[in-house]
Amino acid sequence: MINFQHSSFGYDTILVEANFCLSRGFVHFLVGKNGIGKTTFLQTLAGNIPLFSGELLIDGKNIKQMTLNEKSHGIAFIETRFPLVNFMSAFEFVSLGRFPHTGRLGRMTNMDIEKINSSFSLLKIEQLKNKRTTEISDGERQLLLIAKALVQETDLILLDEPMAFLDYSNKRILIDVLVQISTEFNKCIILSSHDIEVCSEFNMPFLLALNGKIELYQKISKNDLMKKLG
Repeated sequence: MINFQHSSFGYDTILVEANFCLSRGFVHFLVGKNGIGKTTFLQTLAGNIPLFSGELLIDGKNIKQMTLNEKSHGIAFIETRFPLVNFMSAFEFVSLGRFPHTGRLGRMTNMDIEKINSSFSLLKIEQLKNKRTTEISDGERQLLLIAKALVQETDLILLDEPMAFLDYSNKRILIDVLVQISTEFNKCIILSSHDIEVCSEFNMPFLLALNGKIELYQKISKNDLMKKLG
């Protein structure tokens, strides 16, 4: 799915490097200290900032050669902050994720509406559908961002600190759903988080950002992870 070939990530200088492959069917937990380059790594994967050096292939295609249309169909990126939108219902906000599939006029079919409804059901947030985005909590808004990414139907989903505003129960719901989606629909998901306790409860790979590198661990215990992070 993603092939990092001596890939370097950064702006004026290199923050982190990666040289491994990520497969579909897994949630990869990206962990590391603040300022190490996790967000820059995700922003580069999303195609929002250029790769510093090396090569980065997504499904065999160089990210430098991917068009905006290809990126919108193949990559969903969820930032920590919820965008400022007024007078929009939760359903309308989530429906924006269907834009790559509805064409310029944005006309939705019954199938589009069904996919949107399914995303609310998966995340157990049906009660939010008709509420304004300004009327719900930060944690509920974060779940709407996840729902919007799900209806985009991309093979790669990137999440930057999606659990920052969630309580423990909703953190578990979120990861349970993402694990289900990654395995059942064969998607590659990368989720950055500082919540190692919750992430360690799931039998999924870790991406450890440390000392200028990101390394892949298919299996690692919570204790070993904590030791490496210091």
